Amino acid sequence: TGYDNCDGDWSNGCEVNLLTDSNNCGNCGNVCKDWQDCVNGECNIISGRLSVNIDYPENSLVVDKYSGFVVNGTVECTEGYCGNVNVFLRYNNNSEHCNVDTSYSALPMYTDSNPFNCGEMTENNNNICKPAWTAYGTEKGNYYIDLFADSDSNGVNDVNSEDKSVEIKTGTLSVNIWADKNEITEGDSLVLSASVGCNGGYCGSITLTAKNNGVRIGKTGNIITESENPLSPDACQSMRSGDECLVSWSLTGNSASENEITVAVVSDDSEVWSVVSSSVKVTVNKKIGNLSVTETIEPETINVSGRATVSGKVECSEEYCGDVWVYLEKDTGELVGNENPDIFTNNANPVHCESFPCDVSWDVTANKNGTYILSIVAVSDENINNGTSSSWLRVIKPQMVLEPQISLIVEDFNKEFERDEGAEIKAKLKCFDGVCGNTKIYLQTNESQTWANLSKQTPVATENTNPVSFYLDENEEKEFAWHVEFRETGTYIIRLFAETEGDGKDEFAKTVQVNEKEFEAVLLSPKEGAVFKKGDEIKLKINITKNNAPLENANVFVKSSLFGFVLESLGDGIYFGKTTIPLTAKEGEYNVVFEIDGKTIKTTNIEVKSELNVTAVLDKSEYKKGEEIKIKGTVLKDGKNSPATLKVLLSSGSWKYSETLKTKTGDFEYRYKILFGDPDGVWNISITAEDGYGNKGKVNMQTEIISVPTQLLLMFVSPEPYNVTSYTRCQNIEIKTKVVENNVFVSGAKVECKTSSGDIIELEENDGFYSKNYKIPEKTKTGLLSISCDAVKGEKKGGNYININVKPMKLTLYIVNPISVGDTISLKQGESTEFTIKLTYPDGKPVINATANLSIGNKTVVLKPADLPGFYKINFIPTGSGASIMVLNALDADGNRIEKKIDLIVGQGEFRWEWLFIAGLGVVILIIGWYMYKNEKKQPIVQVQEKIIRLPVKERIREIVYKPVPKPETDIDPVTRMEQKLEALETKLENLYKAKELAEQQYYRRTIDEKTFNKLMQDYEEKIIETEAEIKEIKKELDME
Repeated sequence: TGYDNCDGDWSNGCEVNLLTDSNNCGNCGNVCKDWQDCVNGECNIISGRLSVNIDYPENSLVVDKYSGFVVNGTVECTEGYCGNVNVFLRYNNNSEHCNVDTSYSALPMYTDSNPFNCGEMTENNNNICKPAWTAYGTEKGNYYIDLFADSDSNGVNDVNSEDKSVEIKTGTLSVNIWADKNEITEGDSLVLSASVGCNGGYCGSITLTAKNNGVRIGKTGNIITESENPLSPDACQSMRSGDECLVSWSLTGNSASENEITVAVVSDDSEVWSVVSSSVKVTVNKKIGNLSVTETIEPETINVSGRATVSGKVECSEEYCGDVWVYLEKDTGELVGNENPDIFTNNANPVHCESFPCDVSWDVTANKNGTYILSIVAVSDENINNGTSSSWLRVIKPQMVLEPQISLIVEDFNKEFERDEGAEIKAKLKCFDGVCGNTKIYLQTNESQTWANLSKQTPVATENTNPVSFYLDENEEKEFAWHVEFRETGTYIIRLFAETEGDGKDEFAKTVQVNEKEFEAVLLSPKEGAVFKKGDEIKLKINITKNNAPLENANVFVKSSLFGFVLESLGDGIYFGKTTIPLTAKEGEYNVVFEIDGKTIKTTNIEVKSELNVTAVLDKSEYKKGEEIKIKGTVLKDGKNSPATLKVLLSSGSWKYSETLKTKTGDFEYRYKILFGDPDGVWNISITAEDGYGNKGKVNMQTEIISVPTQLLLMFVSPEPYNVTSYTRCQNIEIKTKVVENNVFVSGAKVECKTSSGDIIELEENDGFYSKNYKIPEKTKTGLLSISCDAVKGEKKGGNYININVKPMKLTLYIVNPISVGDTISLKQGESTEFTIKLTYPDGKPVINATANLSIGNKTVVLKPADLPGFYKINFIPTGSGASIMVLNALDADGNRIEKKIDLIVGQGEFRWEWLFIAGLGVVILIIGWYMYKNEKKQPIVQVQEKIIRLPVKERIREIVYKPVPKPETDIDPVTRMEQKLEALETKLENLYKAKELAEQQYYRRTIDEKTFNKLMQDYEEKIIETEAEIKEIKKELDME
């Protein structure tokens, strides 16, 4: 009972207890598993014990929002059978344990998969399991995570690990702004730049809004912008700790005002605090013009006691130049009045200018012979340059024998300079009373009580030719200019001296003071001419002294057209700052200026180059058709891997294929399956890389494609295989082929085509041909588009390719206002007109951000976007009268365009007898036309529908829909009847579009309300769709499609 002889040896009898022996449980040879025990002759499970621990992370993990963190654990099974074990990653918030979800939108974290399955675990087999997860924090906060091990076996304990704390944090935004100018005049522009930094965590995608006095800067206000505002540039997307992005706006002063410009920075992550920059003060001054003066003296030569008239015209380059007085002066600066002993005038001097242009004149009389330099000087009470013009007056004695003489006029220049400062000295020389001949003019300074010519080595130096020699005819005038630099401090007399080969001489002298420089600046970085790439960090460091001592705590501002900010004082006269080269920077040289309180103390030049280093290798030197090209490569910037967008272009002759891919690490791999329809021979492979900062690089390679024997021949029927056919973007084309084997058409093949832009087109078999309609995408690049097709049937293959030419599509242009009659517009002379057009694509979609111009003769104006999408308008006043041609041009961002010519008639509004003649002539033409029409045999037309829409305004829209119905005639064949019906439907469609255009004009001019407009548009669209469907059906029957 319960025992048996399991070893076959009767000498020991029934040696095994079948009720308890695990090797012979219930029956001889029935062995229980390791995790089973034999109880009453049955193998019963010994329930094991599970334990679970988190190996990583350690406690108090801090991670950035949307950053991944690894969780590793250990699950152990002891003491028996633990069953199939699933391990769950959980988070604990407010004392509740929840499984971490696998949806990326889950809060506060998610993971790729959960739970982790350890499989079947026992104490002796698979007793250790190492679950692992990568989790991503999605909500800011402090959380606890643990692992929960769950067995499907009864009697096995479910167990959880200890908690580990995880803090998910967001970053902090910072913003620094600057303007390249802090003071502008009305109509002038400045560049506002903002640098946004993210520190301490994830900051999200950023939007920046430039504001003036707390209000968003737009197209109205004291300061305006045409730039996009707010901005969400690519460089400011998904910012993480350490990221920085730089943006800029072009701002224009609109009206005189004091302004405080700020930039508000907002993240799309609600858990990231928004920030507002400190303000930049910008003053917009009233636009003040510059004064200019022209002067004449008649006659230029008078006798002693004779009279000459000095006349001048003072002009202001803008509407306002301040309160202006005009003076007549001698070259000494002395006013010409009525008490001068040598030359005088009895006219008022100065003269007040009430408006511009301002004409002035004085009658002058000379009591003494000689050459007088008389200047008209216009002086404003505003801070602008005076307008000055000078001329010579020659005074001679009667019967005097004249010798050739010269006279020198020198343009005024400053009296004080700083060491190393430069100046321009300008002069003009004129010859009187005969030929002066060989003449010289010297630029000199006093040196050891003698005059020394300026040279490269003198304390006041010039690199210009000095002296200047030339030949001077009678009444000839010459102008001269020297650039001088004051290299040493001191007091100098600057002298210009001119002499002829005879006795003609004249000179000018002026004392100048050269002071020690207030500041000395030594640039420590960057080096002159240093080269940077877009996105590179640039460090600016300068050492400044004043009076030979380090300058401390000064307001040192550095600026260029790329950046501008205040440098930080590091002590001992050292000032430092850093920024990045903007993404928008163009290649070229940039001037960097260091200023203290608006005074330039140092300048340097840097250069921006956009260059990446791209390397790539092919896995083979040559390939057969049907094989795959494999390319591996790396994008480097400054010797380090750089993320980039890559464009791969494969080409051979006129065939080409392009594809775009991205690399986040700088390493990339590209594969291309060679079609049997692709060309054989040498292929050029070009890979162009561009990073997020606009830096670019390129690598070129070649490989050879070897043709292989094919059994199938694929031939193109459409497009035309022997000519490159042209199509426009968005045009539907039929790709039609036939597949042949040994001159026999092949059915049941799979034919697939690929365009050079990557579109896959599967052709369908129909009547022995393989075809499919393909719509050219609207973003397709213009030029050649290659289409490669492969035919496959079982193991048999073949292929071919064809090129088509893609042209820009033609936009549709409607003139909304004023209403045109046909292609003619009539306007009234001198009356302001709002000219409005609507631009659409062929499918009716409005054209946004187009460039639209209106040209009449040689004058062109730009239409600006209106309130409604696709509408553009401008106000202009027609001048002149009569007929002319108006040309409208429009171009969208992808090069699609339209040009439309309109007959423009501008009238004066009064009756003209010519009109009566033209009207009479028109009546005669109409009568002749009617007579010819009545006598011409034509298909009778019956008007079956006329709908008049009455509107609550003086004007009405007439919608006339013609449905021509031919009277039945037995002698018309069915094809002709269908062609007539097609013509009638096309006329109906044209009238529907005209009615729709007229309704749009009325709505835009607000002569119908929105409800009426929407109802009309719905009715028209329904009828257009019905009519187009009828036209398509008839064309299909006539085999026109």
